[in-house]
Amino acid sequence: MSSWVYRQRALPWHVFLDLMSRITEQLDKVDYPERLHLARYQVAIAFGCYHGPNFNELTHITWDDVLGDYYTFRYEKRPLTVIDQQAKAIIWHNHALIQPDRNDDYMLQHPLYRSKPVNARIFNQALRQIFEQFGVDSPEANSQTLRKTFARKIYRDFGYADIALDILKDELGYSMHLIKVMVRPDEANNIHII
Repeated sequence: MSSWVYRQRALPWHVFLDLMSRITEQLDKVDYPERLHLARYQVAIAFGCYHGPNFNELTHITWDDVLGDYYTFRYEKRPLTVIDQQAKAIIWHNHALIQPDRNDDYMLQHPLYRSKPVNARIFNQALRQIFEQFGVDSPEANSQTLRKTFARKIYRDFGYADIALDILKDELGYSMHLIKVMVRPDEANNIHII
């Protein structure tokens, strides 16, 4: 088993909400190329933290996928899900702000090949730059950081009850052991990786 899962840190929920507010404020102050970049990544960060998709799912999202009330997971064995109202507000605000030419293009387009989604290196680099730009301390941030933030939010919303662990196990497709490590970071110190 790889140790990379254990090194990832979740964003505290108040840090995530503050980041969303600060990006929204900044969107009105920057020129179009930077606005486009920030708006797209804000939607990806919001969708990642509110719904916890894996990297493949997150990078293959189109505007058409998220402008409605429901999202159908294509790459994960998860059911149709209702898009969170706060995430929907960010999605609609940013869609109106940047007015994309086509709603069926990938939201996170590869900078050289616009018909393809970004790859992991480009996504992680952009995410880290945005976090650094807005003062979020997460030097190893990647899509797993967003997924872990989602898991911790669900765990907190269910009052830290064990039922949340079962829900997350089904939602994320991880073993119960990995779910516990994601939502209970203090237990991660007692795990020995072989």
